[in-house]
Amino acid sequence: MRLKHITTTAIVVALGIARLRHRLGWEDETGATVLYGKIADHYRRYSGEFGFADETDGEGRFDRYSVLLAGELANHFIETGARPPDEALVWLRKSSDVMLQRMHADGSGFEYGRSLGPYGETAIIETLTAAARLGVLTPAERDLAYSYATRAAQRYVEFWTDPKTGSVNLWDNGRRTDTYRGKFRILGENLSLTYQFAYTNEGWNVMGYDGRPIAADFTAALDRRPAHLVTWFARGAYDRLLITRRDAGHVIGLPLINGGATQHMHDAYFPIPFSQGMLEGIADGTAPVLVPRFTLNDGVQLMPLAFMKDVKVDDAAAQTTVTYRQTEMDRLGSSAPVADARLTVQTSYTLRANRIERTDVFTPAGPLDLGSIRLEFATFSMDPKQDGTTTRFGSGVVTSFSVEGLQSCTSRKLDHDHDYASDTGPMTALVVCTSGAARLDHPLTIGWAIDFK
Repeated sequence: MRLKHITTTAIVVALGIARLRHRLGWEDETGATVLYGKIADHYRRYSGEFGFADETDGEGRFDRYSVLLAGELANHFIETGARPPDEALVWLRKSSDVMLQRMHADGSGFEYGRSLGPYGETAIIETLTAAARLGVLTPAERDLAYSYATRAAQRYVEFWTDPKTGSVNLWDNGRRTDTYRGKFRILGENLSLTYQFAYTNEGWNVMGYDGRPIAADFTAALDRRPAHLVTWFARGAYDRLLITRRDAGHVIGLPLINGGATQHMHDAYFPIPFSQGMLEGIADGTAPVLVPRFTLNDGVQLMPLAFMKDVKVDDAAAQTTVTYRQTEMDRLGSSAPVADARLTVQTSYTLRANRIERTDVFTPAGPLDLGSIRLEFATFSMDPKQDGTTTRFGSGVVTSFSVEGLQSCTSRKLDHDHDYASDTGPMTALVVCTSGAARLDHPLTIGWAIDFK
């Protein structure tokens, strides 16, 4: 069997079909065995001991699909009356750790990458339901997962479903999704999501949860989850990982990955913090959100997006500190990242109670003529007031955004601007910080800080 140019997600779907065909007596297990071998080889080759699926063939795109895939794989075995291989259960446990850390009291879910919307919630439900049925979760984790699934189902009805049309809404009233999941798929999205909620609900019924209310201490139990989690996806020439921090009721994810072909330039894959309701990505958005974009005099645009090395994470002293370096910038304009060594960077993050800070020190390989530098921040907070390069907001979760190393910042209100719409709704304010033409012949430090409540 030869499989070319087929995503791992598609191979898992094909595995499910092959197992069902075998279950019906239409064919033997040969096809299913070969397909599982392809999947296992992908896990081993591109993540190895870490146990996650790269959405690409080694480019480093580890997103919602990468974590969900173990749950989908496990379910194909469950629905055909079998138990997954032991290595697949290890992958499922690793994915469960990531998903358990992403549960929100209001039912919202996964925070970065493409094609989120309600799929950011069903990804968690599917993974944890499979893990619960296979005994991968502890009893306490199982009860917590059931409570989350129930709350997410409520959110689907009350938030994601349009009461006027009876359809799921991923596209209208200030919401935005990626091109892949455009409105032309509206029928399929309704059917897909309905099926996901139906089959996972049946799974919980089988486990004896039919009609059970959510845990009385659900919110408090989420607050007792670990404050920090470091999830490695891959190590090698470049490091790929996800740092998770729970702070003041927020789940903050910092993905250090590579969007790979078609996604590296989209800010939903940037190496920046994401958090539901506070710091959300823009599907297919290309603005330089929280990452400076250098435009050179020759027209080339460079950003520090794709080539992270030597990542170090320290969770001491009630804060999370992350450092890494990049010896190449991502030269924008191509489908896949293009390395440009004319500028290098050393980056540090500090995440502590109600504050996130980032500092970049950019060093040119030789004198570099810049046309401009631009950095943006879009937020759900409102009533921005500018004081130099510090922006304070009159209302909202984010209370201030301050920048160092750029010449000036301006802020303005947004009114359903499609370029700054998240999957859950429109951003309400935009801050733009810039510097003009200059010759860069020495290290340049650019930093920002976000305060939130």
